Amino acid sequence: VYTACLRTGVFPACWKRQSLVLPPKPGKPPEEPSSYRLLCMLDTAGNILERIICDRLEATTESPGGLSDHQYVFWKGRSTINAIENVIATAREAIAGKRWNRGNKNYCAVVTLDIKNAFNFARWYNINAALRRKRTPQYLLRIVASYLLARELDYDTDDGPEFYRVTAGVPQGSVLEPIL
Repeated sequence: VYTACLRTGVFPACWKRQSLVLPPKPGKPPEEPSSYRLLCMLDTAGNILERIICDRLEATTESPGGLSDHQYVFWKGRSTINAIENVIATAREAIAGKRWNRGNKNYCAVVTLDIKNAFNFARWYNINAALRRKRTPQYLLRIVASYLLARELDYDTDDGPEFYRVTAGVPQGSVLEPIL
């Protein structure tokens, strides 16, 4: 079944359904919407296909021209600690006059950016375009495009179950979330 999905480039619609659960964050007031984590429960068969796709995408990104050397997410053996160590080393070099501003030690600024909910709002067109730029094999481009297309999110309300057609982002909790 999984081989057929990869060969045809079709991620079955029944495996795309995601159910939203909202586990509370410890120590947060329950009346605040930000006191809950958004987590998508995904189909088990779909999870297996996601893992297969992820492993193949990972092999593509590890080849020359894959992920940037300055990327610390989704690289085996790299972590937030490595990113912080790199920032500290760069700041030390700048303060020592070994980088930038013609050896002048007058300034060293660090600018950081935290994009909240980046995975939720990543445009599918941009995800697919980035994969094409990385020369991702065609069969993976097709299956990822199918994976992203026509997704639905189920959730419960006081009035009963509802669904929402998802038009951007990658499901929270998906193994594909970090690499896409």
